[in-house]
Amino acid sequence: MIGLFILLRIGGRRKINVICIMMDTWRFDYAGCYGNKKIKTPNLDRFASEATLFENAYSEGVPTLPARMACFTGRYTFPFRPWQQLETHDVLLSSALDRAGYNTALISDTLPMRGDTLPNVRNYLTGNYMMGFKYVEWSDQTYFWLPRAPWLPKAKVTKEIIYRYWKDRGDHRDAIFRERIKRQLEARLLWKSDEDSFVAQTIKKAIAWLERQKDLDHIFLWLDTWDPHEPWDPPPPFDAMYVDPNYEGPRIIRASDGPVEGYLNEDELECIRGLYAGEVSMCDKWLGIFLKKVEELGLMENSLIIFLSDHGNFHGDHGLIHKARCWPYECMSHIPLVIRLPDGTGRGKRIDAFVDTTDIMPTILDFLEIKLPPARTSHEMLHGHSLLPLIRGEVDKVRDCAYMGWYRRAWAIREGDWKYIIYSGQNFVFTGKTKPELFNLRRDPNELENVIDEHRDLADQLELKLRRFISGLPPTLPAPPPRGGPAI
Repeated sequence: MIGLFILLRIGGRRKINVICIMMDTWRFDYAGCYGNKKIKTPNLDRFASEATLFENAYSEGVPTLPARMACFTGRYTFPFRPWQQLETHDVLLSSALDRAGYNTALISDTLPMRGDTLPNVRNYLTGNYMMGFKYVEWSDQTYFWLPRAPWLPKAKVTKEIIYRYWKDRGDHRDAIFRERIKRQLEARLLWKSDEDSFVAQTIKKAIAWLERQKDLDHIFLWLDTWDPHEPWDPPPPFDAMYVDPNYEGPRIIRASDGPVEGYLNEDELECIRGLYAGEVSMCDKWLGIFLKKVEELGLMENSLIIFLSDHGNFHGDHGLIHKARCWPYECMSHIPLVIRLPDGTGRGKRIDAFVDTTDIMPTILDFLEIKLPPARTSHEMLHGHSLLPLIRGEVDKVRDCAYMGWYRRAWAIREGDWKYIIYSGQNFVFTGKTKPELFNLRRDPNELENVIDEHRDLADQLELKLRRFISGLPPTLPAPPPRGGPAI
């Protein structure tokens, strides 16, 4: 297996770096550069104007861990893998760059990536993944899941205070979430400004790491922030930036997953959307601070810089709040993706071709002129494509359709303006879907009108393409144990 990672470099050594910035749960339609005129994201917008923006980028598998697994293996997860740890046979981007002599670093506060925070969940950051990074540093956000360390200060949080930020749904999960909200508030209520926020802590750690490097050459930095993921609790001024000043209800910072009907009213939903938008603008501020430091250090001149998110969220869309079911609707699977080449190629370009998270690893390897040895087994084969030919204008597309899904629960295909989704019907959190759906995204971008009955032949053709695509993928071996319901 060691021989698998022996890499061949093409050409001589040159000063070259890669910086990837992933911000969790940033909906593509909550950014100015993606057409939102209300939400302020000047730093991402400025970065996009100097880079290539992908208008139809998708997270092939959701939620958090499958999305990152696709980035780091270049392989589709939704047909093969649930929320799980990496396998020992996985060929990893981080390990590949480490063996090619790159100074690799992971700086993050994304909870599920940290193996010691969720002991009852099979986590992403274990064993062979950690081997790919010479340096790993965490910003502590564990108290949302685990009790706050006794030596740390914490605010007094009463039941009355909890209900200012939470609303019971009336099921067995309420007590669990109330305790999590309490832990969050014990720290959050001590914050003095956004300098204390998780995204700020993580960005500052990444800046400090860059400043400590004696040689800013052959660096691979993966910067991964949990914000703007819930809890939606931005400090001032971001907490009031998009919330109606006349709103008097609870400022719900973490809703109970599931249907909106019978749980949240429209005013409460609007407040949630406003708080989330405030999180986005706060993240944009710190993205700008980080990019400014990157520029000051001269890294813009020799670095491939990638900005993306792992997935979106439901904020009342399709009658849902939060990731109750990660159905592959646009608000969940469509992601922001912006790539900047150091020589200015693709500056200000917008590409509407279909791309996805499996393309991140091949793009980085292509940019660094690193080749993996020929694959000896199916699980060593990359599924994704380098996006450099698209950016350089050498090709118009890297795939005919976009494919995405949620393991053993839903698969989807997008071809042109048409989006087709099939479901397993498995119940999870609440009643699952069973009837396939077909949408015309040009006429119905919010996927509200299922027109499958009017276009049955087209739906059948798309399902055949989807199933043929999946059956043609080199499988991931060994196959994970069945979980999460019947196969589709």
